[in-house]
Amino acid sequence: MDSIRKLIVKTLHYAMQAGKDLTEQDIMERYNEYVERYGIENANIALQNTLADFKKLAKREEQRLFCLVKAECLRKFGVAPANRRTFWAEIRENPLRFDTPAAREYREKFAR
Repeated sequence: MDSIRKLIVKTLHYAMQAGKDLTEQDIMERYNEYVERYGIENANIALQNTLADFKKLAKREEQRLFCLVKAECLRKFGVAPANRRTFWAEIRENPLRFDTPAAREYREKFAR
């Protein structure tokens, strides 16, 4: 059950990054429904597939927000960060420089 809890927490993490409004209880209830209907093995497979889907959605959301950040930086400064690693390094050096709505949302969702 501990491994299931870890999968549920990971699923919740990626669901929140993807912009879904779920709670841990929602995911647990759905998992328990699957256990009752289809058995534990199929419920575990469904949970793993859900986690993989939310990872993909979170990655797409991160790409979308990063493109917005790049566009805002290009418009504001005339240059844009080349990649996410460069962007995070610049934020660590000067956090107030990137104080735009898209940059704030990106930092809130994907802060490392």
